[in-house]
Amino acid sequence: MVFSKAQCLVLLLLWNFTDAGRILMKMKQRVRDVQLQRAKQHLLTAALQHVKEGRIHQQLDHFNRQDAKTFPQRFFVNEAFWQRPDGPVFLFIGGEGPVYEFDVLAGHHVDMAAEHGALLLAVEHRFYGVSINPDGLKTENLAHLSSQQALTDLVVLHQYIVQSFSLSRRNIWISFGGSYSGALSAWFRGKFPHLVFGAVASSAPVKAELDFSAYSDVNSNHGPNMSIFSGL
Repeated sequence: MVFSKAQCLVLLLLWNFTDAGRILMKMKQRVRDVQLQRAKQHLLTAALQHVKEGRIHQQLDHFNRQDAKTFPQRFFVNEAFWQRPDGPVFLFIGGEGPVYEFDVLAGHHVDMAAEHGALLLAVEHRFYGVSINPDGLKTENLAHLSSQQALTDLVVLHQYIVQSFSLSRRNIWISFGGSYSGALSAWFRGKFPHLVFGAVASSAPVKAELDFSAYSDVNSNHGPNMSIFSGL
């Protein structure tokens, strides 16, 4: 098939127009991405103004009244969405690692807090992040790294927040966690239903096993999809 000069010129113009259109679309998408990123950064900066970091001194051993050792447990509070005075309290429970301001600024629990006007909390697990005393990792103190102790930490934190924010029974509590901290969330609701109205336990191995050899099979076949922790 032979094209005339006029036809070739039309095809060339159409090609250039299409190519220019693609470039223009990419430029517009880039501008939108930059605007969206700036908007997110602005919202994040504004939200950070509502985030406060706190410490509460927890007993190293809640079950031994003769042991007076304590450690500072870190937590974060975000009041940006809270509908005072009766709004709910959403507690994000930390797991095997530190917690950050990010834990009360992003995530499903934060989206739900914005929708329901909740006070947001994130608490660090004992012996992780900065929530540990200088000698906390000594072998003799590792016996205090258990889910039983961690659950009692949550009870003490609950009492502290209730007093600090003058909360009442109208402020229902919902706990959140994933994997091991998801198990803590479920156990917290199960053991202390008078404190926690509901619990979100994502991918939570709530049935603890001392010899969890099946984990190796799951890990080799499907990759790591769960966490285990001895204690409860």
